[in-house]
Amino acid sequence: MPQVTKTRSNKPDSPAPPASLSEAEKQALIAVNPQAWLMSMSALNNKGRPMEWEDRLWMHQILVDPSSEIVVRKGAQIGMSTCEIFKILHRCTHDNITAIYILPTYDNVRQFVSSKVDPIMEFNHIPASQKNSIEQKVIGRGANRSFLFFKGSWTEREAIMLDADALVFDEFDSCDQDVLTTYESRVQASLLAWMHRFSTPTVPNQRIDAHFNRSDAKYWFVRCPRGHEQFLDWPKNVCFERCEYVCEVCGEVLTKQNRRLGRWVKKWRDRDASGYWVSQLMAPWITCDSLIEVEKRMGKQYFFNFCLGKPYSGSDITVTEGLITSSLKAGPLPKQGDTCMGVDVGGKEHHYVIGNEAGIGEIGVIGFKGDDPDAGYNVLEGKIREHNVRTCVIDGNPHTNESRALAEVFSFKVYLNFFRPLDIATSPYLFDDEKFNVNSDRQRILSEMITDFHKGKISLYLDPTMPEFAIYRKHFGSLFLRTETDKNGVERQVWANGDNPDHFALATGYWRVALSRYKFAKEVFEPETLPDATDEKLESAGLIMAVEPDEYDWYNG
Repeated sequence: MPQVTKTRSNKPDSPAPPASLSEAEKQALIAVNPQAWLMSMSALNNKGRPMEWEDRLWMHQILVDPSSEIVVRKGAQIGMSTCEIFKILHRCTHDNITAIYILPTYDNVRQFVSSKVDPIMEFNHIPASQKNSIEQKVIGRGANRSFLFFKGSWTEREAIMLDADALVFDEFDSCDQDVLTTYESRVQASLLAWMHRFSTPTVPNQRIDAHFNRSDAKYWFVRCPRGHEQFLDWPKNVCFERCEYVCEVCGEVLTKQNRRLGRWVKKWRDRDASGYWVSQLMAPWITCDSLIEVEKRMGKQYFFNFCLGKPYSGSDITVTEGLITSSLKAGPLPKQGDTCMGVDVGGKEHHYVIGNEAGIGEIGVIGFKGDDPDAGYNVLEGKIREHNVRTCVIDGNPHTNESRALAEVFSFKVYLNFFRPLDIATSPYLFDDEKFNVNSDRQRILSEMITDFHKGKISLYLDPTMPEFAIYRKHFGSLFLRTETDKNGVERQVWANGDNPDHFALATGYWRVALSRYKFAKEVFEPETLPDATDEKLESAGLIMAVEPDEYDWYNG
């Protein structure tokens, strides 16, 4: 990376309105600039204490960024939720909009609103209806009021029917991605059409990391005492012997003040989405020795995701038989939603997985003679009827005709899967209800499934002594990450099996796709009614004032 030695001041712009402005000019600035608004009312945080900006100078630009689409790939506990609360409250207070703040679950919503949102609104005297609830805030009075909803992605059904001007996705990677796609469609008619996503990342080139990679990707550049400018990264800016942050060029120690004072620099020009990478290395209150200890104690995946705000694709996210065993739960599969099924089709045997929203309750191998595939499909048909399967995704090859015949017997229940590379900014699977097909991205559905196993989101209610479970574990143990280079010379990591069987892993991936389809259909066709928000749309979208970050060609990619 070329070093930049251009001389400039690192002193941040003052967030307060200039004293020379008239009262009318001050109020006009406050109406369009969240930072000026916060300074004018001496904003208090959710603890009732004054907001501390000195250690979060990097936050100023995000706060006043006028972009419709903002992406923040971040580490944990750096204050982004508080920043976004103030940003959305400013807009609700000064404009007439409908905004939706989405978190992974309703429990997250309940805790977040009661511990952060409500205290901030109370301490800062935000005008709001006294009939406000956990899920809905009416801000303002009369025709100038705004609606602010808080929703959980895995438990809410009403997303489909609610139009919005602004969407905020908090912890984007942990949310139900199908529901988020539906939410995104609700801002299409809005003049404002805000979509703000921020999250700790998980898998490379997926979810928040995919959105960050297609943004302008801004990095926080700091200057060492000798004038070398660079963005902080691990381990290039770390001296492990001294437990100090250091300049990658000269080795000079980077003080808290060096890390505090910086500026945002774009990696890419002319991209619509405004992206930021925020890591704990930018936080002056977090010491180098504490991060070294976290990496040793918690492992690389946790350290990369939650401390560095980066996805991790090393050996820590490969699949081991132990990971599968650790997902076992005692007792029968709880009744939670309808039953879904995934089937990997083979030349002489089929592997199937059956479960519901609680987890997987049955796995099996159906053997048949190679010249009589109908025999295997007759057993599959019996399983679908026995378990009253709501949605089944079955491998479209090698017995396409037989799989197609099964789909015709169970219309809108059985879908043939075909692997296709899909745009990383879209869903990893696309259903076709006319042909009863689903096109899915093999790399992405396997990565997301494996991530769910690591996060404990897939439970196995299976007998560990059954022979099929030993095969199940072995098939997952066949998977490993391999680096491949495409025709354009771009390297990427893909899941490979080394010519070892992985049928149960694929069947589990199909089951997960089927389950997502079922949950999506449930939310679409079983919506609950919410109060209608005002139909008046914001006419002055895009008037927020902000200073553009510096641009120069520091990236040689």
